[in-house]
This record gives sequence, C-alpha cells and structure tokens, in this order.
Amino acid sequence: MTAKPIDKKIIDIIDATSFPPVALRIYTLVSRPDTDLSEIKKALSMDPVLSAKALQVANSPFFSRGRHTDTLDRALTLIGFNAVRMVVLCAAIHELYKKAHDIDRKLWAHSLGVSLIASILAKETGLVNENNAAAAGLFHDIGKLVLRTAYSDKYSKMAEFIEGGTISFNVAEDGLCGINHCVTGSILAKNWNLAREYSVVIACHHGDECTIPLDRDERDLLNIIRMADDIAFFFGIGFSRKVDIIALPYHTIGLTKKRFDELIWHVNEIYEEHINSLSF
Repeated sequence: MTAKPIDKKIIDIIDATSFPPVALRIYTLVSRPDTDLSEIKKALSMDPVLSAKALQVANSPFFSRGRHTDTLDRALTLIGFNAVRMVVLCAAIHELYKKAHDIDRKLWAHSLGVSLIASILAKETGLVNENNAAAAGLFHDIGKLVLRTAYSDKYSKMAEFIEGGTISFNVAEDGLCGINHCVTGSILAKNWNLAREYSVVIACHHGDECTIPLDRDERDLLNIIRMADDIAFFFGIGFSRKVDIIALPYHTIGLTKKRFDELIWHVNEIYEEHINSLSF
C-alpha cells in the first residue's frame, strides 16, 4: 500500500463511482441458500436493464444450449441461481465501462477472462467456491476504472506502451499516477461494502503490496486469482504481458503440470464463447 497522500481527484471519482444497489441486493439474495426464485425475480424486475440482460444471457449459446425463453421466470429457471449471480455481477460491472473506448473493452475482456479462469481453477482444485472465485475475478481490477477515469488519455497511452512487455500495470501506474489500481480498488471496495474476501483480492493480487493477515481460504482465493491473472495475460485476454507460464506455481493450488496444461488450453478453447455470451 502507498503512504503518499491520495489526489483529491481520485477520491472524488471513487466517491462518485457507485455499485448498482439492485445488483448488490440480488447478489446477496442468490448467495443465501433459503432464497426463493420469486424474491430474485422481484428484485431483478426493479431494474429493466438487468432484466433485459438476464434474458439476453439466458438465450446465449453458452447458457441456453438451444433452449429459447422470452420470460424472466423461465430465464431464471433456465440459467439457475449461480448463473443469475454471474449475470447480475457482469451486467453491473459492465455498466461502469465506457463502451466507446478501446481500453474499456480490453479492461472488461481481461476481468471476464480472469473470472472464467479462476472459476475453472477453483472447480478443479476444490480449494474455494467456484462462484466466489468467478466474482473475485470480476472485481479484482476495479481500481483501474478509477485511474482510467482520472487520467483518461494518459492512462490509455500507458496501457499501449506496456502492452506485450514485462512491465506490470501496478509499476506503470505508480510511475504515471503515483498510485496503483490495488490501492484505488481497495478504497472502492470499502465504499461498496464488498465482502472481505473480494477486498483482499483487490488489494493484494499483485503480491508485493499485501500486508494484510490472511486466513487459509483467503490465501487460496488470492493464489487462484493471481494465477488466473497471469494466464489471462499470457493468452492476451484483454491485454498481453510476457509471462513464463511454465514457471507458474500451479503446485501451490494442488495441480500437476499435466493437469495445469490441460486446463489452461481448455480456457483458450472456451473463452470466446464465454465472452460473447456476457458481452452486452
């Protein structure tokens, strides 16, 4: 973390960046085992944009598998609670990106890619809940939204400059902005009252800045997100960075080299279908 004073412009942007309350309400409902489908429908109906996107995703090839629906009731039944949670989170976070800018499309693609990879690693290893891993992947880079908004063209040029090289966003951001996305993201997470496990991932996914005492579940989730982040950069999902994929510590999450290789190439095969289904 940084000890430097944070620019007031940054604080103002963080204060102005809100997470849709309906999305948070639905996410909380879906996370409870006793939630009835009618409660989710009622909450979702309060936001026409989210409702429309739920229908759109329910009818996408990734979720529908050839079954079409034109009602919210049927959509919720068709895609299931876990998919509803992902749809709502994706839709809410996607709304924070400016669709007209190339960097925003890349930031979105990268977060969605990390989410997909993290869910696959979590399901394979059983270390953490795969839905929580998917959500953590979506949230991990939210601090970049703040810096992109604050520094606009300069931030885009910085991203272009480091594309395909070895410099991380954190290092480049510290040089350009005097602060990085882990710091701005952790403040944003606090404002949004996100669960601690997501706040930890946001603040610590680059490793060297993590001074927070972690329990085992948090450490496992953090390791999965760090690895998913590197894999996404390796495949150029959103952005590319030189990553020694062979040197990734897959053994720390209980994977053999053979299984790790199988999983990462599976990601490369299904990513396009995944992002096409969740691009609104």
